[in-house]
Amino acid sequence: MNVQIALLATQLAPDLTVIVRVGDETYESVARHAGADDVMIPEVSGGERVSEQW
Repeated sequence: MNVQIALLATQLAPDLTVIVRVGDETYESVARHAGADDVMIPEVSGGERVSEQW
């Protein structure tokens, strides 16, 4: 669903910055291909934040 929103958003407002949340790293390339400027993967982001604290 997020990828569909990214496609629509980039068509309606080409200058819009689109950030998409995906549940798995394998979908990052799909989201970017759909027009996402940035892709958030909560599990990866959370793991990076935890590892920075140690």
